[in-house]
Amino acid sequence: RVLKTPQTWLIGIGWGLPMLVGAGSIAILVPTLIANGHDPLFGVVLLSSMWPVGLLGHYLIGVIDQYIGTKKTTFVVNAVVLIACLMLWLGGGATVPAAVAAGLLMFGLSGCANVCMSMTTTVFGRQDFETAWAPIQVIYNIFNYAGVTVMTLFGVALGMSHGMAGGAILCA
Repeated sequence: RVLKTPQTWLIGIGWGLPMLVGAGSIAILVPTLIANGHDPLFGVVLLSSMWPVGLLGHYLIGVIDQYIGTKKTTFVVNAVVLIACLMLWLGGGATVPAAVAAGLLMFGLSGCANVCMSMTTTVFGRQDFETAWAPIQVIYNIFNYAGVTVMTLFGVALGMSHGMAGGAILCA
């Protein structure tokens, strides 16, 4: 019955796409930075040092969700991932934009995980959350796990230095 409800699919796919882009972008960050002329270690350092930004994102997105509501927070999180992709695509050859973009990816990825559950509660209510969450989580995670493949395909098709353009298009 839950699978026949359009909201189930809208939440699963709607939150699955930014998660796909975020998770896939994190997975191809090092090859993207190498294609933009950075040392391979630069990407590894970014990935290993930006976890506090992701942690902060998890917390702050929850706070933002409480203050402006889940629907508006959806746009905030999606915009963060979109901006990160644009920065890596258009300015990924420079050190500072690449580092800021990596932080934004961590921030947005943590926010995606937070707000999908909140949106499910907003739409279905606390009583029906458990029933609705199981299929939504499956749909959401299919997109999440496909992120590496999809973003890699964008990188292969467009060239690794331009692969983030595909992620920006999906977020838009």
